[in-house]
Amino acid sequence: SFHVGFVVFGIILIYILGHTISYMLREKTSVYRVVSDEKTEVINTTGLALRNEVVVKSEEAGYINYYVNGNSRVRKKEAVFSIDKTGNIYSKLALDDQNDESGERITGILHQFQINRDDNFISTYSLKESMKETVMTTSGKKIMATLKKSSEAKDSFSVSSASDSGIVVYGADGLESLTEEEITSDIFEKQNSYILKTAEENEGKIDAGVPVYKLISDEIWKVVVPVNETQKELLKDKSYLDVNVDNKGFNAKAKADITEINGSSYLVLTFYNYMVDYADKRFVNVYIVLKSISGLKVPKSSVVERQVYEIPEEYYMNGGGNRTGGFTIRSVSNNGETVTQYVETDICYRDTNKKMVYVEVNEGFKSGDELMAPNSQNTYEVSSTKLMKGVYNINNGYPRFRHVEPDTENISGDNSEYYLIPSDKGYNLSEYDNIILNADKMDKE
Repeated sequence: SFHVGFVVFGIILIYILGHTISYMLREKTSVYRVVSDEKTEVINTTGLALRNEVVVKSEEAGYINYYVNGNSRVRKKEAVFSIDKTGNIYSKLALDDQNDESGERITGILHQFQINRDDNFISTYSLKESMKETVMTTSGKKIMATLKKSSEAKDSFSVSSASDSGIVVYGADGLESLTEEEITSDIFEKQNSYILKTAEENEGKIDAGVPVYKLISDEIWKVVVPVNETQKELLKDKSYLDVNVDNKGFNAKAKADITEINGSSYLVLTFYNYMVDYADKRFVNVYIVLKSISGLKVPKSSVVERQVYEIPEEYYMNGGGNRTGGFTIRSVSNNGETVTQYVETDICYRDTNKKMVYVEVNEGFKSGDELMAPNSQNTYEVSSTKLMKGVYNINNGYPRFRHVEPDTENISGDNSEYYLIPSDKGYNLSEYDNIILNADKMDKE
């Protein structure tokens, strides 16, 4: 008997060890707690500004003086700049600085720069140009006053007037005649070294043929923005967009068009106002919110496809109190008697538009079962199935399949490990619910 007991004990020990090893080697079911999240798809990049710009060059060499400030509006035939060929008048005015009003104006410019400074080279360059224009504009006004009293200036002095009304921008960058059709991707690489080049000067003197200013006579202007495939998809149904340009404190409405130019995709924004605010800029920052959605953050590994029955909702009896809802199944017994049985059944989705409920295939009954409507004599034979995405909720300790519809436009990006489920696309799924993380392993266990 000793040997028999020893053998039995050994068999039991081997059985226990086998189950223990099997349990330890089996992949554990991991749990994920659902949290809320928000995803926003934006365009935040540099755009190229296109306008109706006419470059005006100096016809003669000499000393230049300005009559209007840059980025300001002029009337047709209004004097913009003058050339003093000999420099006689220019020299006299340079010595006459006793009542120069430009000093006070420069102090104001410096004070404003100190308030708004961002330690950016372009900002410092703009400060230099603003001070120079202030000095030269003040000098130009003095010249006009002097000319009225001087007859000797007629032969040595010429004035350039605006050919049309519009905005004056001092300088040129060589891109004034650029059209949409001529845009290439390498143009955008110039943004980091871009400077609006002003007239070459040596103590106020310029050569003939030098670009002095450009006149922008049209309020309509465009900004061309490179876009990727995801952005193109989100933009396809949008005719107008609210755009923040250069981080201003307001959005400007723009007409939106997607186009292909020289092998690349671009968003062309057409603005009908605010042109003067950006008249001296060729490259501008563009910020557009294309889509912003909030919902439940769910791992992609939690979402699986399962076969479900599609059943008219009139056959489903809603639960109450502690009872789960379910269906009444009618069948015929072996002795020919009609038997009815109520089966508690957990539905994974209710489509109120189609008036259908959906039940996972392994949920208590099978194809061919005849269901009875609770409030009529109507019957329905279970047969129709379809594939449905969902997650397994385990709040109550056992898995319950729940239909979800992940955001199909992949706002999280293709490389994200999570889906964002919009609040109206997760059936009976809430924040802090516990779901199975590795749901694709369930059928294998």
